[in-house]
Amino acid sequence: MAATFEHVTNMNEIMAYPIMTTPALVVDEVVKVSGRLPSREELASWLKS
Repeated sequence: MAATFEHVTNMNEIMAYPIMTTPALVVDEVVKVSGRLPSREELASWLKS
């Protein structure tokens, strides 16, 4: 599986999503988690679907 990861630090880009706390993870323009680090199992399930 190929994936591209981007570390976004620009506040204007971050504010484009409904993210109130960081860290956050957006997959295919959908906020999957905010305010905590996801588990490996969570990451795997999001990337597989």
